[in-house]
Amino acid sequence: MARKHSEIGSKGPSGNGGNGRIHLPRGSASMRRVSGTNGARPSAAADPGRTRGEGTSGGERKVAPRAAAPAPDFAAQLRTARRMAGEERVQALSAMLAEVMDRYHYKELASEVIDELGRTGDPRAAEALGFALNGCYDPETRKEVVRALAGLRVEDAIRPLGRIAQNPEVDRELRIFAVRAISRNLGEKVWLTLSRILSAAIEQGDKELQGSVIEALRGANSRAVPVLLRALDSDDEEERLAAATSLGVSGDRTVIDSLRTVAFSAPDEQLREAAATAAILLYCT
Repeated sequence: MARKHSEIGSKGPSGNGGNGRIHLPRGSASMRRVSGTNGARPSAAADPGRTRGEGTSGGERKVAPRAAAPAPDFAAQLRTARRMAGEERVQALSAMLAEVMDRYHYKELASEVIDELGRTGDPRAAEALGFALNGCYDPETRKEVVRALAGLRVEDAIRPLGRIAQNPEVDRELRIFAVRAISRNLGEKVWLTLSRILSAAIEQGDKELQGSVIEALRGANSRAVPVLLRALDSDDEEERLAAATSLGVSGDRTVIDSLRTVAFSAPDEQLREAAATAAILLYCT
């Protein structure tokens, strides 16, 4: 899968155009003119790359091109990583993904490495995938990272997915894709994260994202509701409000009494209002 050097210029840190500069391997620049201070040409000693005795009609000399360093054999590295196991495998794949995305425009190979990390099922892979998700702006590659994070089915994968889903600057399609990926994970963090995403979607007026979160919450009602009820007593104000809002769209009318109790007795005025609104919403549906 290795390419010639003329093909491996990377567009920015993640291959997406980043800062607009094209990064070429050392020594791959075309022949250039050499000029010194005040028009004087540097000596051969000062410029060892200069070709001796090859003057032009104008007396100018050309710099001999340096040999380009060979591109890493990523295909071989990937084959080696696949034969590893456990932490060693995750470390090898993580290092490879960083290099492929930062220095080379190997989109197809990056996809393979991302997929391999998702297949490990190792919580440690979530960190590398999270960095890739934040540093990449190619829509298809980001989607592959989200899919790989979902495939891990570990709580460590929920945080980077939640950041993407709550970010209004991210494409809506990817945000919804992240919500669905979160709902396929396990643990209490899933429902608390979804409740925060719902609050963000309501604040941003994003109806489509709201619908996606509500669908996920209702689809796992029996698992989500107990977690959200406990979150009403959380020390985190934002978490309490998000839980009350999510209970209001859960479709579970059995929580109305709990919400009414919070609406009348909670010391936090905002929480009382959120719980009352949620109870009314459930009562009317």
